Amino acid sequence: MRSAHVAAAVAGVCAALAGCQGTGDEDAQGGFGVPIQPSADAVAGDRQQISGTVTVRANGCVDLAVEGEADSRWVVWPPETPAADGGAMPELDGVAVADGDTVVGTGALVDAEALPDWERDGYFTAFGGFCEAQERGVVVLDDAHLG
Repeated sequence: MRSAHVAAAVAGVCAALAGCQGTGDEDAQGGFGVPIQPSADAVAGDRQQISGTVTVRANGCVDLAVEGEADSRWVVWPPETPAADGGAMPELDGVAVADGDTVVGTGALVDAEALPDWERDGYFTAFGGFCEAQERGVVVLDDAHLG
């Protein structure tokens, strides 16, 4: 039943919130955009130095294989992160992030339930549900740069 709700939310959110990333003037081309924190440390969790390798999955979801972690986690980017490539990819240091790039920064490793409005079927629930955040876990970045 939850899958049906997430699928319905995905369809609605794709249409209604296509531009929910970066500074708002990017072209998201019908997708979710780049998942960003609404403000610095908006997601509770122990902050730490983070380094990892970007993985772009076939469905367009962007994960980070964090050093010291067994599996990749879905990424929520720092506030105000611009989008590139039609709104689908984050831009760091003036460059679109790509599969295989190393990202370094500060943030937290959290469960999906720590994301804002997770239990209320909001933006993060729809996007994170589509990207399997509940199964994969989440890395929330407060700041990030290409390594």
